Amino acid sequence: MIQTRTFQPRWPKLSELDADRLVLDFDHESDTLLLHFYDEIRPSISVPLDDHYLALVDPVTEEVVGIQMEGFLAQVAFELPSVLDLADVIGLSPDERQRLQAGLTPRHRKRALLESLFGHVAPGSDTAA
Repeated sequence: MIQTRTFQPRWPKLSELDADRLVLDFDHESDTLLLHFYDEIRPSISVPLDDHYLALVDPVTEEVVGIQMEGFLAQVAFELPSVLDLADVIGLSPDERQRLQAGLTPRHRKRALLESLFGHVAPGSDTAA
């Protein structure tokens, strides 16, 4: 018999996350970016948030310890153009970054700006595309 478990992931406060402790792991072959919050890769399970994003959840504490982004270059980079600022950190070549940026339409950039701003100034609003 297969047992299922319901998780109640607990997200850390953004103000408590230290950018110097973030660990980024990009797998080019699967087009997946893992963002670990705490200096190290902790045991976790992936809990789907939507089609491209999964929360990495500590199965014991139910604390979210990172984020998994599927289709990073194929989809996420167009939803969140600012992630291309990480190109050198995750090992993308300058040519690949330029190719991706060239594919971003003004609509992509404007939509990303709206979602970023609304996330800061109106966090309770619906920012779904």
